[in-house]
Amino acid sequence: MPLSENDKEWVKLIAREIAFAVNKAVIIEHIKSCPHGKALLMSKWFLIGICLGPGIIGGSAGFAIAKLLAGM
Repeated sequence: MPLSENDKEWVKLIAREIAFAVNKAVIIEHIKSCPHGKALLMSKWFLIGICLGPGIIGGSAGFAIAKLLAGM
């Protein structure tokens, strides 16, 4: 018995949903276990630390020096 047009559309929709779910799971697992992605993530946080760290430390040091000078 051949499939009707409605049956063919239903099969296409189900296949698309299954492929989407499998693809999503594979990508999530790949992101968790990819060594290149982990290295990229670590380098991104390292760069953020380099950018923000001196500003935070410099601001704290400036505040401490100003507080010392104000006490004199």
